[in-house]
Amino acid sequence: MIPPQQIILSLGLVCLVVLFSPSLASDGVGDGGAGSSFIHSDERLKQVWQDGFSCDDGETYCPQGSSCCNLTQPVQKGCVINGQCCRQGVLKPASTAYPNCLVLGDSVSNGYTPVVQAALSTICQVQHTPYAPGSGGAGPTSRGVACLDHFLLTDKLVPVKWDVIVFNFGLHNLINTTAAENTYQQQLQNITNRLLEAGKVVLYASTTPFMPDYRQGNHIVEKLNAIAGQIMNASHIPIVDLYGSVVKQCGPLPYTSCKICRMDPCSYHYTPSGYEILAADISGAIKHALNVH
Repeated sequence: MIPPQQIILSLGLVCLVVLFSPSLASDGVGDGGAGSSFIHSDERLKQVWQDGFSCDDGETYCPQGSSCCNLTQPVQKGCVINGQCCRQGVLKPASTAYPNCLVLGDSVSNGYTPVVQAALSTICQVQHTPYAPGSGGAGPTSRGVACLDHFLLTDKLVPVKWDVIVFNFGLHNLINTTAAENTYQQQLQNITNRLLEAGKVVLYASTTPFMPDYRQGNHIVEKLNAIAGQIMNASHIPIVDLYGSVVKQCGPLPYTSCKICRMDPCSYHYTPSGYEILAADISGAIKHALNVH
């Protein structure tokens, strides 16, 4: 469980939510390969992304020096960047009327982001990156390292100054070995450092339970949350304890059935009421960050 003192304190002014959870089927859940380790900066983005080209679908824009690639679930075009096929960034241009808030994550964050958008519609413009409803989202940390600069842009390759970023990585890093955990630590640290440069306020959402593994005695999610907690604590990044919220609804692990689980036995996706519970946590954290009461 996440230590109580880490769970959401008020922070500055700006909304960007970034989370990584799974559509564990086609987006490589459990992947943990190495990625490049460059540092994000506004000036570098202006130089690298100012020119782009359209793929043959007429909808996907890639930066010069990259190439188009094919993605599944859902079928989309992407851009090959640093050896990874990267999905597109956010759909809308930056708001000039409200703070800009970003959620970076996987299929779980894809599930609750629409509820967060509705709850905060008069407070900040909330968007999910990558923009791919029904997908595994950002995938593993290896893809996050390679694609992060691309994820922080709009789908037309326009930079956004993010006020709040909420992010998560975990459900696509489920290899339970010491080597894989070390790679997760290194790559999550890389992503965290770059997000601290990209957003005025950065929040981390803990990874929610993955019951198929836990019921087999594999507690990898709990190990990843402990690793992430150390990184966030060292960087003074508040943690939104989504793991704890699920356990509060479903009871101590291991549980088999739960009213907020989409499947029985429980897996890792949730019902609409379950996503409403997670969205309430994220919405409250963003409001705290923006000093909205």
